[in-house]
Amino acid sequence: MKAFTIPLTMLLLLLAGCNEASQPTSVVMPEQLSVSQSMDGKVVLSWNYASTDLDGFQVSYKLLNSGDYIPLETVSADTHTYTVTQELMGDKSYYFAVSAKKGSDQSYPATALYRIIPKGELKGINILRSYVSHAGIMAEYEPQNLLASEAKEMGLCLGTAKDPTIDDSNNLVVAAPADRKGKQSCMQVIPITRLPKDQSTLYLRAYSKGDNGKTIYSETKEIQAASQPEAIKLEWTDVTPASLKGKVDVFKTTSQLNGRPFNAWYAVGNPATTRIKRNDPQSNTSLSKQAAQLNKVLVLVNASYFYLNSTIGLYGHGGLKGTNYPLRGSLKADHPEYGTMYKASRGFFGVTRDGAAQICWGGNTADGTPHLYNHPMPILLGEAAYADFTPDIVGEPIEFVPYYGVSGGPVVLKDGQVPVDFEKTREEAEYYVANYELMPYDIFGKNLTPDRTAVGIMEDGRIVLFVCDGRIPESKGADLIELAQIMKGIGCKDALNLDGGGSTNMWVDGAIVNHMDIVPSTGDTRAIRSVIGFFEK
Repeated sequence: MKAFTIPLTMLLLLLAGCNEASQPTSVVMPEQLSVSQSMDGKVVLSWNYASTDLDGFQVSYKLLNSGDYIPLETVSADTHTYTVTQELMGDKSYYFAVSAKKGSDQSYPATALYRIIPKGELKGINILRSYVSHAGIMAEYEPQNLLASEAKEMGLCLGTAKDPTIDDSNNLVVAAPADRKGKQSCMQVIPITRLPKDQSTLYLRAYSKGDNGKTIYSETKEIQAASQPEAIKLEWTDVTPASLKGKVDVFKTTSQLNGRPFNAWYAVGNPATTRIKRNDPQSNTSLSKQAAQLNKVLVLVNASYFYLNSTIGLYGHGGLKGTNYPLRGSLKADHPEYGTMYKASRGFFGVTRDGAAQICWGGNTADGTPHLYNHPMPILLGEAAYADFTPDIVGEPIEFVPYYGVSGGPVVLKDGQVPVDFEKTREEAEYYVANYELMPYDIFGKNLTPDRTAVGIMEDGRIVLFVCDGRIPESKGADLIELAQIMKGIGCKDALNLDGGGSTNMWVDGAIVNHMDIVPSTGDTRAIRSVIGFFEK
């Protein structure tokens, strides 16, 4: 009996499941077709092709041991990935095919066989949602079907090239906190100070690293950087007293702020004739009384937050001193986070003996040593609590030794960027994405516009002291983002919010210039713990 034979070209056609009319003589087939599944169960195809001199790619599929391929879609020539939207059966194997098309010609298909993993069996890590603002990037991600040994360390990996890895030193890798408050998913934030500047497109992946050193990655999220809040340039009038000319310049505005009445003052010191110092008396004392006790003082404003008769946070006096004690999650006794303590950073302003100033964040490491950092501890209330200040979380401590310095918070301007925002997490009141310093409810929040005090550093290194009135008919104050915009409009690159509200006062050459909240029992302004100001050299 004569043997039955099939020409090689016909055999290839049958194996590929395509008809002879579609086979060309010159169009090259795609290369390296691969199939994977996303954590939501979607099948994703990817392939390579050396040229774009095509009309596109035909994507097809069929169930193993079934009939002909079923066309899915023709995609453009510059597309090398495709997500299958058709419902596919779990635990079944499918062939997927991709052919290059040019005119009436179509290449032999590149094919791949893949077993569909049921969604409940998928293992990996999945970014559930992300949020981008001028203050940073937040992502919520969740391990899926991973053993504890496969998720020894989790975190976020961010880079300027697609599909960043933790092994590439060009990428930013931020480990998740060990304490995730008992939640299955992890919510983590990367402050704006840690993001590459002048990069409009960034790529983000969550990762999970196991005991065996193997790293599992989520799908890549393409992030478009948010624009920074614009500077607010108010109309300022020079109100410098004649006695301060050449030493300190003082300005006042009564310009409206976003449609609200607004009164504010700022003073700029001349580095050639003045220096900035802090004062911290033995007990709380009003601003005017502190001024009367000091020599060569020109301008004073209130400075650090205080509790009873103690300054809160780090300070500078012949070096960096003090302690940033753990902070309550909330100062409201009925709030769920009232009893939870967080190791947090707080904003810090310091100046060296020769007048070089910096605004940064301060905290104490596990051994109690105070340090300063260019990045805040990225706490998320109720979500992420870090045990210590480590380089992968806040960077290395900066080499800056302040002769004088005060704590405050939050930092509202750093290198021209605004690291505060009022977007909330998945929780409710007080749970903000970018309240890195855990500022309380009467300081941090949308539409919260009390009196404010701030210190800033201009591009040329000069120091600015600022106050604005709030909560009176003549002036309705500023929220923290507006404060950043105003300080930017003055010409500052860095700015720190100081103790405000009823403590806000600016003393200029013998008198307080802004609104005074008089304490009936003393007939004076509020007794405060510390001040900062310009002094004649």
